[in-house]
Amino acid sequence: MSTPHEAGLTLTTHRASIVQRARLRLLLSPYPALRRLDCYYHEGVLTVRGCVSTFHERQMAWITLCDLAGIEEFVDRVEVVESTGAPHTDA
Repeated sequence: MSTPHEAGLTLTTHRASIVQRARLRLLLSPYPALRRLDCYYHEGVLTVRGCVSTFHERQMAWITLCDLAGIEEFVDRVEVVESTGAPHTDA
């Protein structure tokens, strides 16, 4: 039986492992914009943040990470930003 401290270390290790695997998948992506995204994990929720220049890249980030083991929910905080630096708007 593990102590509360050991259980906390196991949880921290598990969280770090999921973030590392997510970041590795993004780093190995053929899309340079995906390599600059940040990943955060807490209690089964993987949050991805950052900016890409197209909706296709945003979708590819989701496809790259959606089947990652240990993820119960995926939160997409990726913004599509035009080359001018302004967020994309559907006008």
